[in-house]
Amino acid sequence: MDRALNIVAIGEVLWDIIGTERHLGGAPFNFAAHCHHLGARSAIISRVGRDELGDEILTRARDLGVDAGLIQCDAEHPTGQVRVTLRADGQPEFDICTGAAYDYLAADPAAVARIRAADVVCFGTLAQRHRTAQRSIATLLEVASLRQNFTELSRCAQSTAQALIVCDLNLRPPHYSIEVVRDSLSRCHLLKLNDDELRIVQGMLGQDDLDEDGFLLHLLEAYGLELAKTLLRITASTLLEAVGEVGTVDDFVGHVGEDDFVVTTVPARAQALMDRIKGGFKSALKDLGTVIEQERARAIKKGGPQDAIPLLDLFIGLLTSKERDFTDIRELAEAAAKARRRAEKRLSSEQTV
Repeated sequence: MDRALNIVAIGEVLWDIIGTERHLGGAPFNFAAHCHHLGARSAIISRVGRDELGDEILTRARDLGVDAGLIQCDAEHPTGQVRVTLRADGQPEFDICTGAAYDYLAADPAAVARIRAADVVCFGTLAQRHRTAQRSIATLLEVASLRQNFTELSRCAQSTAQALIVCDLNLRPPHYSIEVVRDSLSRCHLLKLNDDELRIVQGMLGQDDLDEDGFLLHLLEAYGLELAKTLLRITASTLLEAVGEVGTVDDFVGHVGEDDFVVTTVPARAQALMDRIKGGFKSALKDLGTVIEQERARAIKKGGPQDAIPLLDLFIGLLTSKERDFTDIRELAEAAAKARRRAEKRLSSEQTV
């Protein structure tokens, strides 16, 4: 059976007060709860008051299958509440209480450890309205993003090379700023926003002259939600899956830097690993065919000739201990990089997109 995805949401968990009824809510918490219902292992990093409403949130979260062990309890600030009223057109209006416990969310060691193990991290803007929580969320997102650059990937083939960082903007005036929005856009791989939020962000960024599609492309290009991150993630995951399927338990997968990776195995498995990597990479790229062609079209539009726009090359260099002995990992990494460069110079591309 496949391992369940490890989902971590960061931000507010609160009570929506509608008339005389209370409803458990908060966009990050809702994300975690829905992911659990889809089979994921979900947790929420949040903060509630040491009060009756906070105690009830802890109980309800556990009942809904969300790990509440990372919900901090605050003796000085109350559990968050939102008073919801409906306008004549049926649309809700939100009166979000300030000074709530989640405004003082801390990036404690337990939260950091859970983020390091996460497959997906979700956050929003409401919990960033206070400087304390904003700094804590930035710290946790830095931990998640560092997984893109670590030098040793997990030996478990079912682990991903980095966390997918999801931003649900969930703009609630006046509880956001252009600085928070810009920072949030720059930190995420996947952005969720509705039509109203899209128009608000478009105005904030001074891009009112663009149509909807044009503005979405602007976001992709300006804030790094680009194809390169996806391709790097696919490469790392493909290597891990290949090692898990045809490698040995002692195999090593490492990220040397930028777009260079290294895999160590026994000589008898080397060719099978190379074949599995090429096959897995080719299969993964089929799902990105439309996106790749759009990127190629934009590159051509910017003035590049079509035959000069190879968006991706996969070079595989093979290095064995028959050629020389290695005394430490640095020598091995340097030799592997040279082997990769030799493969590139020979134009022995295994896969060109």
